[in-house]
Amino acid sequence: MKTITGLFDDYTDASAAVSALESAGVSSKDISIVSNNADNRHADKSNAAEGAGTGVGSVQPSAVRAGC
Repeated sequence: MKTITGLFDDYTDASAAVSALESAGVSSKDISIVSNNADNRHADKSNAAEGAGTGVGSVQPSAVRAGC
């Protein structure tokens, strides 16, 4: 299996590249897009981000050093 990486200036260009790959026969399950969502295209309606930091303060430094 080969890995191909592309960098695009905006989501529209990345989406067009995905369409081209699919047209060329690449399965959609083998394609991923990683995006920063700067234009809020994919607004999170679940409020999941509100609890993202919960529990971070409870990590023990010794557990981090030990790789736990």
